[in-house]
Amino acid sequence: MSHCHILEHEDAGMMTHWVVVDQYQPTISLQFDGNDDRVTVPYDSSFPTEVFTISAWVKLNQPEGRAAIIARGEDNDSYNLSWQLFVSSLGELEIMLEDENEQNFCYPYNDCVSMGACTIIGDLFIADNMWHHVAATRDGSGTLSIYIDGELRASCEGTGIPSSDNYQNLSIGCTFGFIGPPPDGIEPPIWFFTGQIDEPTMWNESLSHEEIVDLFISNININSPELIGYWTFNEGDGQIVSDLSLAENNGYLGDSYEIDSSDPFWDIPGQGELIVDHLENWNLIGVPFESTSFPCSGYVEESLYSFENGNYVNGSVDNMSTGSGYWLRFDEAGTCTYSGEPVNELTIFLTEDWNLISGISFSVPVNSIIDPDNLIIPGTVYGFDGTYVEAETIEPGYGYWLRSTGEGEITISSSAPLTKSRTFQPPEHLSTVADANTLKLGKQTLYFGNEIEVENMLSFSLPPKPPAPSTDIRFSGNTKLCTSDECVIEVMNNGSPLTFECEIKDGEFWHLTPVIANGTEWSAAILLTDKEQLTLDSGVEQWILRKSTTTVPTTFALHPSYPNPFNPITTLRYDLPEQAQVTLTVYDLMGREVTQLINTTQKAGFRSVQWDATNSFGKPVSAGVYLYQIRAGEFVQTKKMVLLK
Repeated sequence: MSHCHILEHEDAGMMTHWVVVDQYQPTISLQFDGNDDRVTVPYDSSFPTEVFTISAWVKLNQPEGRAAIIARGEDNDSYNLSWQLFVSSLGELEIMLEDENEQNFCYPYNDCVSMGACTIIGDLFIADNMWHHVAATRDGSGTLSIYIDGELRASCEGTGIPSSDNYQNLSIGCTFGFIGPPPDGIEPPIWFFTGQIDEPTMWNESLSHEEIVDLFISNININSPELIGYWTFNEGDGQIVSDLSLAENNGYLGDSYEIDSSDPFWDIPGQGELIVDHLENWNLIGVPFESTSFPCSGYVEESLYSFENGNYVNGSVDNMSTGSGYWLRFDEAGTCTYSGEPVNELTIFLTEDWNLISGISFSVPVNSIIDPDNLIIPGTVYGFDGTYVEAETIEPGYGYWLRSTGEGEITISSSAPLTKSRTFQPPEHLSTVADANTLKLGKQTLYFGNEIEVENMLSFSLPPKPPAPSTDIRFSGNTKLCTSDECVIEVMNNGSPLTFECEIKDGEFWHLTPVIANGTEWSAAILLTDKEQLTLDSGVEQWILRKSTTTVPTTFALHPSYPNPFNPITTLRYDLPEQAQVTLTVYDLMGREVTQLINTTQKAGFRSVQWDATNSFGKPVSAGVYLYQIRAGEFVQTKKMVLLK
């Protein structure tokens, strides 16, 4: 991205829920002088006509005439347009459509050729010398919507149909200006934009209101095949304006590739500022600017670690460098405010296997990393948000793991490369495990099943374990994929019970058995089937996951609760060899009923239910010893469990 919002979070987690608390602040944008500046994008058949979304960030004072933001180029026979998004002389956001008969339809005021009906919902004025996000969409039914800063400001139905007889260039910052055909012999005026434009973007689909809000507050999905142009204006110099979309509609400043007076100039502030949040405990961090000192406080002394030659190396915050990633431990959650000279591009040397890196001063999609030697193993770029999470974007101020096939260099740049062959391609490995069984802990997912076939097992490899205390789950061998019918799971946690989500496919049965401290297995395994949630004991660091060949138990049974003792959730498991009327009731030691967990007819199978230490009224019960009893037909059995608080 070519900008940063000043943001704060409403969650103790990293990168979870952000609220804009200050205006949009670009670090690089284009300044248009209002005389002859423009950006030209050569015609391409991918340019949208009837169905589209166009958006941009703009900053301007009230113009003397029309100020064009982005325009779908003039047609073959005149200076007219298919559509143009512009600011009127009143400083209001408007859009004009032109059909194949050169009729102009101006919205939302409908004050050219009248067509359709419009409702103005909010203020359209944007010429206040402040940054605003502007967007317009048109769908297949002819509904046109105008948005400012993520809010719907006007909506029109039954609008005119833009001409598809259009083979000319796309213009940013200027447009030809008569409404309707120009008078004979009169050269039409050209309306130039005076001010700053950043991130003009266009799609060949009509985005929803929710998607427009996402554009306003977060990043753009550059992998969308419907994205036809995304010019971040991050280059900072030169004539080329790179398109980050898959369409690669690269443009250039002015009318030609030669430098002339029609070139807008790059607006590059000398200093940037970025607020980055951090978690309590361990964080993966990076340095986003060329700055003089580390700005964070509240970190644990001597807890900074880099990763070199396969080992963690203790270091000092005074010696951190851009491009490197680090572990750092904080006493509590908070924020760091970085300032300094923005970094637009970094070339990073990789060694074979795992590397701990950081990015530049701007968000860069992972698949925009320039990787000419195909070093990065797909699926192995990870950030850390309390647990490892596969990254889609390299965000400024954070550290990331990535795995390399060998030694070489990659480049992280705010400018898109001109050919896709030079960039790291997005991973497709997860499509091969779409039908696998899964075990999820937070944002980490393990995949298992003995019928899974994958081409590259390394795409499922996981980075070195985070420092303790941290939360992590993986199969032995540092992978998130197991293709056998017996798997060993390794667990790290911060001392609290861990809640997992499990999904078993195709009616299979798997057993999860904890390995206790002396290396032996607990006799009563936990049955996994269908979809369920389970809480595991925080004291167990290794589990055996086995596929079961038994689908129906041979005898009635009530198993020991797990965990036991527990706080506040335990799982009660029982076996039904045949269909039966089942009740499962919790009592205190005086024999008084606390709550009834099951009272229904159930089919044969392995069953389980969780108790959250509440009574039948939903109120928490006190610590102590409790009894749980099953009645299934003629079968009755009672066991004890201990609640700790």
